Amino acid sequence: MQKCRLLFTLLLIYSSQAMAQWQPYIRTKTLIADADTIRIDSVAITPGTVTLTGYKQGTDYELDYANGLLINISIPKGSRIDLRYQTVAYDLRQKFQNKNPNIIQPEFREIKNPFLYTPEVSATEFFNREGVKMNGNLARGVAFGNNQDLVLNSNLNLQLAGKLANEIDVLAAISDENNPIQPEGN
Repeated sequence: MQKCRLLFTLLLIYSSQAMAQWQPYIRTKTLIADADTIRIDSVAITPGTVTLTGYKQGTDYELDYANGLLINISIPKGSRIDLRYQTVAYDLRQKFQNKNPNIIQPEFREIKNPFLYTPEVSATEFFNREGVKMNGNLARGVAFGNNQDLVLNSNLNLQLAGKLANEIDVLAAISDENNPIQPEGN
């Protein structure tokens, strides 16, 4: 029974000194001030966690947290620097991207109006229209309803007037409409 109490007491004493959380990113280093810029670590340093014994930030040194650098202002060269700091778990200088922007085609980089219609200018025409005046339209429509299928409607109206050659005149009204003949004439 005496051994159990002693074991329990020792276990209680050792467990009270155990840390609640393990902090793997806290580091301690000793450096020699041999240059005006000293690399502390290869990864970024968490701001506000750096402690230098015997020196004051702002008057004696400055820190570049993102690059892990100590910039010497007035620390004598050759003196010993004791550091304690915490690093960031991730490399902040590494690029992360979902897609490579270099594979995007150049015509998609500029903003274009998707509703702007610009017809292509053709170099050759089907036939010479200098003496012929053309007027008309082409219409297409889609209709659908509750009890009917999808219906595509199309309409063409074309009017031509003029000379095709010296002795050939044309006067035409072309349409694809079906006009039903009504027996009463209305």
